[in-house]
Amino acid sequence: MNDPIECHLSLPHDDFIMQNHRIHQVSVMPGATFLDIVYRILRAQDLDTERATLRDVLFAEPMATAVGRDLAVRVTIGAPDATGARPVEAAGAIVAPGTDPATAESDGIPWRPHFSARLEFTDEPPPPPIDPRALLTRARGSRDMAELYRQARSEDIEHGPPMKGFGELHLLDTGGLLARLELDPASRDQESAFHLHPAKLDAATLVTFGHRPPPGPDPFIPVHIARFRAPRAVTGPCWVHVPTAETVAPSGDLMHNDCLVYDEQGRFVAEFTKLSCKRVRHAGLITRLLDTPPAPPEQRPRPAAATGGDPEQRLAAHLRTLIGGLLGRAPDAVDPRRGFYELGLDSVTLLALSTELEKAVDGRLYPTLLFEHPDVASVARHLAQRHTVTLPAEDRPAAAPSAAADTAPAQPPGRP
Repeated sequence: MNDPIECHLSLPHDDFIMQNHRIHQVSVMPGATFLDIVYRILRAQDLDTERATLRDVLFAEPMATAVGRDLAVRVTIGAPDATGARPVEAAGAIVAPGTDPATAESDGIPWRPHFSARLEFTDEPPPPPIDPRALLTRARGSRDMAELYRQARSEDIEHGPPMKGFGELHLLDTGGLLARLELDPASRDQESAFHLHPAKLDAATLVTFGHRPPPGPDPFIPVHIARFRAPRAVTGPCWVHVPTAETVAPSGDLMHNDCLVYDEQGRFVAEFTKLSCKRVRHAGLITRLLDTPPAPPEQRPRPAAATGGDPEQRLAAHLRTLIGGLLGRAPDAVDPRRGFYELGLDSVTLLALSTELEKAVDGRLYPTLLFEHPDVASVARHLAQRHTVTLPAEDRPAAAPSAAADTAPAQPPGRP
C-alpha cells in the first residue's frame, strides 16, 4: 500500500494517559506515546511493522489538555518517496469535549505541529536476544523504580499508577543499567490494545537517563530520536537495557542516550537510538501549551547577509538576520551571546532554524544543534570549525513556524 494515510483521533482530558501524566500540573501526553500510535496505524493498514523503522523523530512540542479542552489529533503518513521512505506528521487542535476530530479540519481551528518522523522499511536483522538473569549476576547495586518517580516528582513531573513502570533498576559492573518493568496490576488488562503500552515506553525513557540526576532541578522531556524500531507487540513484563551512561551537552539543556527493550524471555522488542531530551526551563513553557497559537509574525524586508569576514562572522550575521526577521527586530538588536530562549524563540522555531542553517553549510545538521549550542556565537563557532560556509547574497524570510517568548515569564506566550 503506497497511498497516503490520514488518521484522526481524539485525545480527551479524561483519558488515562492525560490523567496520570502531568508536568507542572498540566496534563501532558508523553511524546513516546506517538511511537505506539504510529505502529498501531501501520498494523491497522497491514503494513510491515517488523521491518518498519522511524528515523529523525522530532517532538516539536508536547500535547496538553485541560478541563473542557480536549485535543483533536491528525496523523498523516505520506506516500513513499524515491527511496521508499514516507514522511510521518502529527498535529493537534484544542477542541471542546465530544468534538469529532475529523470536523476540526473544516472548522477553522488552529493546528499545531507536534511530531514528525521518516518511516523506512529495513531488512536489518534485530539485535540478538539477551540473558537478563545472567546480566543480573553482574549487578553491583539496585534501586526501586519508585526512586526514579520520586526524582521526577522533584522536577514537577507526576505519574499516576496507570502510567508507571514497576520493578527494580540494576546498575551493572559494565556501567550499564538493566530494569525489569511491569504495569500496575489494574492496567494489565488493557495492554493488548497497544503495540507498546505508553507507560512502558515512558518508563523506558526514564530508565535511559537513570544513571544520575539530570543537571539541575528542571524537568527534561524528549525532543528527538535518531532511530526507533519496535518489530513486534509485547505484553507482560519486559526488560530495559541501557548499555552506557547518558551524555549531557555542555549547555546543560540537552542529554542523550540509547536503550533497548526485551520481553520476559530476553527477545528483542524495541530500540531507541540516540534518544535526546531537552530541559524545560520554567513552568510557563508547559502552561502555555493550552494557549491559542500566536499568528505568524509579519515578514518584513531584511538587510543583506554579511559577505566579508571569516566564516564564523558571516554565519553569526546570517543567523542574527534570520532571528531578527522572526522576532521583528533589526539584526543588530539580536545579542549573539544571549540564549535563544532568552531572545524569545521557542522549540518549534529552533528546530526549523536548524533546517534553515543547513542551506548555509555543506552538510546535514543534527536537529538538536541549537539546544546543544544555545546562542548565536556558539553555533557560528561550532559550524565554522566543521563546515564550509556558503551564504546567499541576500537573506530571505525564514521558513519557520511563529516564534514567541520561551523563557522569561514576563515575555509574551511561547512554546517549550
